Amino acid sequence: MEELNVENFYNDVNHFVNLKLINKNDADLKKIIATEKVFSTGLALTGFTENFVPSSVQILGKQELNFISQLAKEDKLFYLERLLEFDIPCFLVSDSGRLNLKAKKLISSKNIPIFRTKMELSQLIKNVLKYMELQFAPKTVVHGTLVDVHGTGILLMGRSGIGKSEVALDLVERGHRFISDDYVIIKKTAENVLVGKGRKGFCGFMEIRGVGIINIKEIFGTKAIRMQKRIEIIINLEEWDKAKLKDVERTGFKKEDDKILGVSIPMVRLPIYPGKNITVICEVIALNLQLEVYGYHASKELNKKLINEMNEKKRRRSDRLTNYLTFDYE
Repeated sequence: MEELNVENFYNDVNHFVNLKLINKNDADLKKIIATEKVFSTGLALTGFTENFVPSSVQILGKQELNFISQLAKEDKLFYLERLLEFDIPCFLVSDSGRLNLKAKKLISSKNIPIFRTKMELSQLIKNVLKYMELQFAPKTVVHGTLVDVHGTGILLMGRSGIGKSEVALDLVERGHRFISDDYVIIKKTAENVLVGKGRKGFCGFMEIRGVGIINIKEIFGTKAIRMQKRIEIIINLEEWDKAKLKDVERTGFKKEDDKILGVSIPMVRLPIYPGKNITVICEVIALNLQLEVYGYHASKELNKKLINEMNEKKRRRSDRLTNYLTFDYE
C-alpha cells in the first residue's frame, strides 16, 4: 500500500474527529504512520515498552495527561524522554485535554505533531481505528467497470474493448449508478467483504471508444455516480463462441465464483453478440441475486415443480393400474 503520512491522516480524519494542531511551528507532518494500530500510550509512560508500537498513532487521554503532569511536578519527565527516543508519528490529545507545558516542549523538540480534539477517548479510538483499518486493508487493482444496479454492486469484467464501458453507460442511462471505469481499486474491508472504488480525483470519468472521454457526473448529474460500492457479483463478458456453448451454464444449478483477495465472489459468464440486450440481463442478474439472498432460487423452484409433476404422473399411473387390477374378476 501507499505510505500514510501524518499530513494525509490529518486531512482525512479531521472532518469527523475535528483535530487542532497545537504545535504547528515545530510539527513534522511528513512523519510516516506504518501500522493500523492505535495505541493508548498508558504504561509506556512508566518506562514499560515491551509491547509498545512506536510507529502507530499515540493517544493521550485524561489519565495519561494527569500522569504526565505528575511526572513534571516530580521532575521525572525522563520517562517521557525515553519514550520519545522511538520514532513516534504523532500524538492525539482527547477530551480537550491540556498537555503539560514542559511535556509539550519536549515532544515538540522531536518535531512530533500534537493534535487536540474535544472527542471523548473511547469514541476517538473507535473512529481513528476504523479509519486505520480501512486505510491499511488489503487491496488490489483490477481492469473492469464497477456499477451499482438496483443496489447490487456489479463488477463487469472481460477483455479490453469488449464493451464493458458501453454496458455501464447504458445502465446509467436507465437510472443506475456508476462507480469506476477501467481502473477499479478493491479493498477487503471485512472477512468476506470487498469494496471497490475509482482513483481519487477521477470519479465520474469514462472512456467510450469512438467518442472519447466523458464525464458521467456532468452529463447525468450526481445521482448517476457514487464514490464506492460493495462488490457482490462479477459478470464476465465473453465473445460468442459456438464451440464453447456447451460450457455455458443454462439452468443456474452450477454456480461459479472468482476469488479476489481471498474472497469468493459469485461470477456469471455472459456470452455476448451484436443485438443481445446485455443491459437488461445485467439488471435481471442483480435482481436474481437479491432473490437468492432472501432464499428464493428460480432453478430450484422449477426443479421442485418438475419433480412434483413427475411424481404426480407416477401416482396417477399407479392408481390406474390398481383400479384395473381391482376390477379384474377373471
